[in-house]
Amino acid sequence: MIDVNQLLEIPLFSGIVFLIVGGIMYLFPPKKPNIFYGYRTTRSMNSLAAWKFSQKHAAIKTIQVSIVLLIISLAGNWYTFTEISTNIVGTCTLISAIIYLFVSTELALKIKYPNKKL
Repeated sequence: MIDVNQLLEIPLFSGIVFLIVGGIMYLFPPKKPNIFYGYRTTRSMNSLAAWKFSQKHAAIKTIQVSIVLLIISLAGNWYTFTEISTNIVGTCTLISAIIYLFVSTELALKIKYPNKKL
């Protein structure tokens, strides 16, 4: 049986994955829009300048989100959660982190490149 009070598993594992992906994106950003790798939205692929900006911004936000997820995962050491509440808290935290990542990057793109048509 898994002891759910040790760590919140969803934020822990997703935080590790986000940290690795954010680090790779920051150190090795894709040079041009492609279908395989990078922060790919309509707004980010609008121009090469927007693409380069969004890759750097998304990488930094991904690393920030990963740190928050890892800190939240430590909450299991101080608080007692049931298995269901652990899953709910972990899933809501992960969904919130992903929404924050996309919204903050899209807003930054909209501010930096306001006149670009979609």
